[in-house]
Amino acid sequence: MPRITRPTAQTSTKSPRQKCFLVCNAHLDPVWLWTWEEGLTEAISTYRVAADFCEQYPGFVFNHNESVLYEWVERNDPELFRRIQRLVKKGSWHIAGGSYLQPDLIAASGESLIRHFLVGKTYFAEKFGRQPTTAYNFDSFGHPQGYIQILAGCGFDSYVFCRPSKSVQPLAIGSFVWRHASGAEVVARRSDDHYITQGDILKSMVDGKWGEFYKNEGDFMFLWGIGNHGGGPSHAE
Repeated sequence: MPRITRPTAQTSTKSPRQKCFLVCNAHLDPVWLWTWEEGLTEAISTYRVAADFCEQYPGFVFNHNESVLYEWVERNDPELFRRIQRLVKKGSWHIAGGSYLQPDLIAASGESLIRHFLVGKTYFAEKFGRQPTTAYNFDSFGHPQGYIQILAGCGFDSYVFCRPSKSVQPLAIGSFVWRHASGAEVVARRSDDHYITQGDILKSMVDGKWGEFYKNEGDFMFLWGIGNHGGGPSHAE
């Protein structure tokens, strides 16, 4: 996760230009309103497109979480899985998040959440030689304070989330230190752009929709990818 910096005093009369870090991802609910078989199909399709883009465009990097989806691809499309392994080794594909599945945090037990990371990080270490340190949770509508201890204890130093929205829960603009009463802490950031861009990244930036929202943050990140039923990068974006 990038450490978002604040604009600093400049000797020049010109205002510093903000940097936007486009973080390409694809949020995929494997079994939300469909069967797991359909989720499997969407995962394979999403990963194929992402792998094609990684190989076609120098400098393009794809990020994805959830070891269960990688396991599905490994069992059902081993050639695609080997492509992903090569891309991870090359640095064109980042293993992000580190969990078995992005969990709903509202009613889950602490033991369940710890095991999400135990299973996920063990799989990623064995198959890709990676141990992610930034946790993702794009779709949980709440985040219990005890989760900070779990994240820190599982080796994470940062956390990216999307919900609840700013209209429901005001928070600091940009990244902030999320600290537990025990002293455990992680750097957290709410990305209000969410994960659904639908090919409108440039339009959103030009028409001022996101420029206005992020103007006080300094350098910022923007989640780029289509969510809910698969899909990530596209030529339209």
